[in-house]
Amino acid sequence: MDAINDAGFEWVFKLGQVKHYRGLITSFIERWRPETHTFHLPFGEATITLEDVHHILGLRTTGRPFILHGFTTTARKRKDMVRDLFGLTPEQGDVRKKCLRIGWLVSNFGNCARLDSSAEDFHAQTIFHIREHLLCVIGSLFPDGSGNYVNLNLLWILRDLQSVDGYSWGSAVLAYLYRKMCDSTHKVAAGFIGYATLVQVWIYERFPTLAPRHTATPLITYPLALRWTGPFTRTEVPHGQCRITRYELDNMIEANFRWRPYADLDDEHQPEYGLYLRWTAPTPLMYMTYVEWCYTDRVTRQFGFVQDIPTSSPRANHSDLHDTVNESIN
Repeated sequence: MDAINDAGFEWVFKLGQVKHYRGLITSFIERWRPETHTFHLPFGEATITLEDVHHILGLRTTGRPFILHGFTTTARKRKDMVRDLFGLTPEQGDVRKKCLRIGWLVSNFGNCARLDSSAEDFHAQTIFHIREHLLCVIGSLFPDGSGNYVNLNLLWILRDLQSVDGYSWGSAVLAYLYRKMCDSTHKVAAGFIGYATLVQVWIYERFPTLAPRHTATPLITYPLALRWTGPFTRTEVPHGQCRITRYELDNMIEANFRWRPYADLDDEHQPEYGLYLRWTAPTPLMYMTYVEWCYTDRVTRQFGFVQDIPTSSPRANHSDLHDTVNESIN
């Protein structure tokens, strides 16, 4: 737990599994525009920004960009990397392309009671277990389409555990989410793969009429995702019915949207001015080979400013970044 906390994933670990409402999330993805990375609503545009990631998940939004510096491996090298960093070699069926089966991780490292403090390799075994737990926690932020595998590129980052907290994980999560929501808007898309918890809690915080009602005061209220783990009652709008949520969005007025839901948070949760200014900057967000623009100039009302005509979006290279994906390049 100390290692997970030091790496900056304390709240993601405590969040655990969250029940997602498919109809609610689908209705919003239908309003997502890949050209601008914003939701198009009757009263204007809105989007998920680094400010939302910070307050909802408690992830760091400053630091090194999450890129792999040309890291590529063959299938054999991937198995060797797992052996070196976990002390065990997975079977052929446990490694698929660039992913490792989560079941293999749980069966070999899920029970920390196996650790024997009197063993000569106790320190090494402890490091293996820490890497396994961190890989599962971080992997939950970048879900695989099957739900049963985790990207091995994340394990490569865990070679040096002391450097994990130096990355801008909030930027990486948002870049991955942008890409997956854009992919989900294609006619041939079978579903949505990104981190649905961030989308759902963003909806709850921004659209009070679509959020469920708490039955009691939440035990933990910050980061904000923790207060939406229950207990609460269903909202008046059935989440399972996409058609009804679409109707609510089609007829929604600006008064039903919260432009600045975090303004009333306690002072201890308010960021310093320099960090707040960083959140307002139109900037590229990076996750491995994904580079996704965050066009904050289209949603300046979310930061308390007057909305003007956007001048810096979309960028000239916007389409190229979406259409050209080469996993082997930096």
